[in-house]
Amino acid sequence: MRSVFVALLFSLLSISLFAQSVNYDSLKAKYPDHSAVYGLDKQSIVIKMNKDNLLVYSDHVSEMWYLKDNAKSYSDQAMHYSSFSTLSDINAYTLIPKGKPGKYKKEKVTAFQDNDIYSPSVFYNDNKKKSFIFPNAQQGGAGYLAYRSNYSDPRFIDGTFYFNSYIPSVNVEFSVTFPSNVKIAYSLFHTEKENIRFSQTEKNGMITCTWTAKNMAPFKSVTGAPPISYYAPHIILRISEIKHSNGETEKIFTNRDGLYTWLYDLVDEVNTEHNDDLQKLVDSLTTNIKANDDKARAIFNWVQTNVKYVAFEDGMGGYIPRQAHMVCQKRYGDCKDMGSIITTMLKYAGLSGHLTWIGSRDIPYTFNEDPTIGVINHMISAYKKSDGSYLFLDGVGSYTPYGFPTAFIQGKEALIENGPGKYDVITVPIIAKEKNRRKDVVTMRLENNSIVGKGRIESYGYDKLEGFVYRLINKSNEKRTEALKDMLEKGSNKLDIHTAEFIGLENRDTNLVINYEFKLPDYCKFVGDEIYMNMNLEKELKGSTLDIQKRKGIPYENQYKYMDEEINKLIIPTGYKVEYLPAGVEYKKDLFGFSMSYKVVNNEVVFSKELYVDYLYLQEENFQAWNDMIKELNKAYSEVVILKKK
Repeated sequence: MRSVFVALLFSLLSISLFAQSVNYDSLKAKYPDHSAVYGLDKQSIVIKMNKDNLLVYSDHVSEMWYLKDNAKSYSDQAMHYSSFSTLSDINAYTLIPKGKPGKYKKEKVTAFQDNDIYSPSVFYNDNKKKSFIFPNAQQGGAGYLAYRSNYSDPRFIDGTFYFNSYIPSVNVEFSVTFPSNVKIAYSLFHTEKENIRFSQTEKNGMITCTWTAKNMAPFKSVTGAPPISYYAPHIILRISEIKHSNGETEKIFTNRDGLYTWLYDLVDEVNTEHNDDLQKLVDSLTTNIKANDDKARAIFNWVQTNVKYVAFEDGMGGYIPRQAHMVCQKRYGDCKDMGSIITTMLKYAGLSGHLTWIGSRDIPYTFNEDPTIGVINHMISAYKKSDGSYLFLDGVGSYTPYGFPTAFIQGKEALIENGPGKYDVITVPIIAKEKNRRKDVVTMRLENNSIVGKGRIESYGYDKLEGFVYRLINKSNEKRTEALKDMLEKGSNKLDIHTAEFIGLENRDTNLVINYEFKLPDYCKFVGDEIYMNMNLEKELKGSTLDIQKRKGIPYENQYKYMDEEINKLIIPTGYKVEYLPAGVEYKKDLFGFSMSYKVVNNEVVFSKELYVDYLYLQEENFQAWNDMIKELNKAYSEVVILKKK
């Protein structure tokens, strides 16, 4: 205890001296456009042996200086913890300027509030936070925070550290200290363009690895950016092995195999006893079905309909699925519970079902890049077909059609259990744009200076799910009709939907058809004996130019690939003829494009538009081509058809 105290004392002393070297006036001059700056942002992980047990903790220290009079907007802070990491040694105070340069009054934080943190995308979720406010935060002062995270299990250390933050950081440091009988492993991400220095020292049998950086610019917040882990410089550290005094080596997270071994041990005793009631249910669903794929579909659809998603996870319960028959009885469960019941029901039907661990697209790493629990936050079931291919069945997607993964796991690696030491790693397919399409066909006529028309929308795949189902499913038909107005955005905000019919909204395995009637007042322009009509009623992506300089290489994320088709037919008014018809235009690249055409067919002007987006992440090398397309698209959107009296 004395050695730990002395070490902490020296650590705090060095921090205090370091903080005093930060000069407010120099920070103000150096960062005139910023409201706050981290003078210090530091994390130190310490790994020790207590007899033959591992003691792991992490010291966090930050010092934020307030450069402008909006200091209070930066005074709300929080520390995160869970059942696997407790907080101790909290020291938080405000440095309040006393009027003389370099003179400050210290006011300690005394009020802390504990709250749960809920996130529906998190696989394990007993995370909590201890919130507080730096008292009397003001320009010229600083907020100082130091605390320790104590880890009960080496697998649950928070080994992810970002070298920049949402404000500039003057001095940044991450270190790990460990004995020679402990092996660590780490991976650096997006640090190639950063001046991050590494050093290693050894003293009294303890090795210290340190990464430091200075004057780190804040990460950018730009439209359509994926999580910062996709582009911000950071490190992920893990404990790999521990060699104990008896000569035995304990594997922690050595590699992907080690991660699977640990995960499989957690589920090895789940659903080992046969349940007759669940068997009877499976039989009732599949007895008259011959094809295996149809049996799997029936089971998946039953779970989607009858088991409600409820996230309730605590301690190791965040990683261990509940027994399938219990999930069936209660009719609710979280993601791993749904994976449990789907997998078990598949097996009861004589099919090949497998529990599967996966990370959502919020997590960019593969299992080889980060073989820790940090790479997963979701569990599903994988159905292995007779041809050896897998279908990924995610019960969380209540209306996801059979054969589709949920959109947020497209392109992600799935870790599929297949017994002790046996697993498959399969990349979840990305659904092709042709399967996520919308076709909107409108026939319209002029009444005075308004447009009156009928439309028919056909929507498929994720366009149906994300564009309509999740926004309309729990509404009455009247409310659905009201909502449709805002969803279509045809012409102007004066659009009025009179009637709407929704066919297939609740049917997972069919497309959605919407028949509707509408009126759009004051849309056409009448100039003398001419009528000016813009046939582009839906102007998707208008003004979606990317600021290349501001993005600085940050990818643009798209939820799913898609295609849109719009066909608008205008009945030529009696006594008028077509005076001007715009020329067709197209801009097509591998990842995006569009085409437009105009023609006269019998007594109608027919406008056709096709637009496609064929990426999930648009990278910097395609930004300029995207902007070129948007420029051409905006230009095409301004074209009008001119009708003239005969």
